[in-house]
Amino acid sequence: MPLMHSPEPPMQEPSSPSPVPAISPQIRIKNRRILYLERNPSYFTQPDLELLDPLLYDRCVRRFQTPTEREADGRAKGYSGVLEADLYRSEAKLAAVHKSLAQASSPSTSSSQDLQEPWSSSSEPHLPFVGHAGGKDGEELPEEEVDSPRTKEEGFERWKFEMTIRFLKGEDPDFDYRAIDETEEWDVIERKEEEERWFEDEEPSWVEGEGTGKRFIATPVAKLRLAFEMPPPLRCPSAFPSASSCARHLCKKQQSSRHFSSTPRHQQRTTRARRGLFRWLGTQGEALRNPLPGSTNYLGAYNAQGELRRVLDAARGQKNVDEGANSVASTSPKTDNPSLPPESLRDRVPFPLNRNFVSQPVLSEELREEIWRSIMRQGKSVREVSVEMRVEMSRVGAVVRLKEVEKQWKSIGKPLAKKYSHAVMSMLPQTPYDPGNVEHESINDLPVHASTGQQIFHPTSESRQFTRADAAKVFNERLLPADDRIPHPELVLQHRDLLEGLTDAEREEKARAREEATEWKRKREADIKAKKEAAVKKVDTGRWEFRFTDVNVDDAGKDGRGPNGVGWRYGAPHYDRARGQVKIPQSVE
Repeated sequence: MPLMHSPEPPMQEPSSPSPVPAISPQIRIKNRRILYLERNPSYFTQPDLELLDPLLYDRCVRRFQTPTEREADGRAKGYSGVLEADLYRSEAKLAAVHKSLAQASSPSTSSSQDLQEPWSSSSEPHLPFVGHAGGKDGEELPEEEVDSPRTKEEGFERWKFEMTIRFLKGEDPDFDYRAIDETEEWDVIERKEEEERWFEDEEPSWVEGEGTGKRFIATPVAKLRLAFEMPPPLRCPSAFPSASSCARHLCKKQQSSRHFSSTPRHQQRTTRARRGLFRWLGTQGEALRNPLPGSTNYLGAYNAQGELRRVLDAARGQKNVDEGANSVASTSPKTDNPSLPPESLRDRVPFPLNRNFVSQPVLSEELREEIWRSIMRQGKSVREVSVEMRVEMSRVGAVVRLKEVEKQWKSIGKPLAKKYSHAVMSMLPQTPYDPGNVEHESINDLPVHASTGQQIFHPTSESRQFTRADAAKVFNERLLPADDRIPHPELVLQHRDLLEGLTDAEREEKARAREEATEWKRKREADIKAKKEAAVKKVDTGRWEFRFTDVNVDDAGKDGRGPNGVGWRYGAPHYDRARGQVKIPQSVE
């Protein structure tokens, strides 16, 4: 029997591969953003997304929320978030009012726009169920039955549609689009479509089976193994096969036909700053609204989350102590401790960018009253009170004078700003009055003299003992040494007596002798001053006071240039350049 073979089908010429549709970078960016929204559906439920279009959010989402959902939404946003949303909603309504007034002022333009069909060619294509117009005063008019969402799900879908369009256009000022637009990892669908196109371009052909001599048709599915051996290129431009028309439609520049809009593009930086302000008001600003009782309330005392740093440090230290001791947690209920940890220098920095500026404590009301009582009632000297209270002598004098003015005002019934004083004192660090343990400030700092401002290199012998008195003479012949220019030189002498090993009785005796010498010197200077004042005859005319002093001619000396003569203090003429003057010393003294 003859062997019959089926005729071999004519081989078709391999067709040229279908041209790959070119796609612009803009469409590729839209595809990447769509894929991001599909993978991150939580983007549409972010609290800050309402700020892009508050009125549309009210129409599509907020109107369908129950009171419980609205309360939970408000708690999630916080006080600052709710306030910010209300502010943006008011601005949107004001924009609607301005838009309505502008259209009312030009009726011809508005009538021509009303006659224009939504499908006619225009620079701003119409988007279905997105446009919304308010009344002439900005109120929301009743919506048409076909335009108003009837269910919660329909409203949320419309909200997602509008937010998707805005996201594809890049109109979210708080979103970093570079993480998506500049990353090739979001081109997954393009790679899948390229693989499908590669399989579709393969033509079926006759191949022989191994060891059988038979022929069969090899389809692209049969060559699936070859697809893994020779994969197609990974970077091929394409669009979504299922949403190519939508992607091409969305890549065009579209604008909403609403009479209100969100913040314009040129004001994104301002919007970002305002949002940052409201976030700060919800964290650190919330803590700074009311001052802390009995403590300062500066910016440097809080972290970025608005938490008090010293409270966190104290809690962390207590936790470490508890872990080290392996203490068992108590089952008793916790109680709020109203006391705060003591503040440190870090908490007294009012300007965070200037850490070197630290707010210094002020005298408390009790300490000021005790300073006044010690001087005016007990008769102590200013120097003695300064050493006892550790307050500078100039501050002690100022406290006494101001206290005298305050008590004088009280005696005549003049009102005092007590509330203002209490408010200011409650926000400043204070030095309380603690008998026997008061230390407000350093009281023995060396004042800077004008003569010591220059730098001098003074040569001296190595065998000479160069003291502070010698250093003062180098700067100025009349400058006192540092031990005498400090406010309390007696403290230095007391410390020297202590280092010498003197007993308490000996040190007290020497201190008493120094006080008596100082008092005698002060009294002597006062007597000399009083004697000079008594030698001056004063005549008061009501407008002027004339002073007459007796003068002796012999006080000027033999040459008339004595220091006690009249006119010496105003200077005497020098005869260095006059002729006949002997300038060579005549004697050696």
